[in-house]
Amino acid sequence: MEVGSAILGSAIWGLTFIFIKPLVGLAPAADVAFWRYFVSGCALLMFWFMKTGKFNFDIRDIKLLLITSALGVFLYQVLCNIGVTMINGSHAGIINGLVPVITVALERIVRKKKISSLKKLSLGLSLVGILFIAQSGSSAKATGFNWGYILTLTGVTLWVIYSFITESLLEKYKGVELIGYQSVIGALMVIPYNIITEQRIISFDIFYTSEGVINLLLAALLSAGIGYGLYIRGVEKLGVSTMAFLLNIMPISALIAGYFILGEAITINSIIGLGFILVSVYLVLMDSKKPKQIKQKKRKKLAIAN
Repeated sequence: MEVGSAILGSAIWGLTFIFIKPLVGLAPAADVAFWRYFVSGCALLMFWFMKTGKFNFDIRDIKLLLITSALGVFLYQVLCNIGVTMINGSHAGIINGLVPVITVALERIVRKKKISSLKKLSLGLSLVGILFIAQSGSSAKATGFNWGYILTLTGVTLWVIYSFITESLLEKYKGVELIGYQSVIGALMVIPYNIITEQRIISFDIFYTSEGVINLLLAALLSAGIGYGLYIRGVEKLGVSTMAFLLNIMPISALIAGYFILGEAITINSIIGLGFILVSVYLVLMDSKKPKQIKQKKRKKLAIAN
């Protein structure tokens, strides 16, 4: 059940670009990020209050909430949005595909956690798959090294750090309520950013067309709300490392949705890349089942002994 909902969350989250693409033509990227997360955050908090009748907010957690909101919502969005405008699109895709690698590396360094052989193999296969997909999705020529690489890699790394810190907050808050707080706080951080960089606050251009409103609601409620909510639930149940690998489902749903909704072509490279990614996800799922199988065997032995 946990694995199924985690895969579904990653797939839904992968549809983000379908809804964001029309929005960035209507408003600046920072404003799109603000409205997307502000609407989803308010909706999640309203849903939580209607369900429970209370909020569990503790002022003592404000420091961690500010840090996670800045890392996982505000800085990640801003750095990656700026970085992608400075480098080749395929290179940006490869960097974003490094989430499992960075996650496993941090777990190894910070938590001294060993990397299983299956996860090592899965890392290699997922990287090969992402490389195939990224190359098939861009015809632009490489632009050489510039700050775009650093900004994009920094944004992705900060997002992984956000996932680790959020894991500790999930011991106290349920995913829906926690994401609600982080989304609203992260969205509000866009306002001082706009004031400093562009001497303005937030535009309402998205709301001037029905296309803008519809895509905003889909991006906020479906992608950032349900998709992100299921991801956080996966972190809570399966851990950051396993969920990092399951995020490889995102390019699969994105490619399929792009084909059916936007009419974008699926190339041979894309199909090959999808194959590598599916195998890598399967290996991680098998690896995550091992501890449960070991526990079940121990329980059976104890039951027989008794």
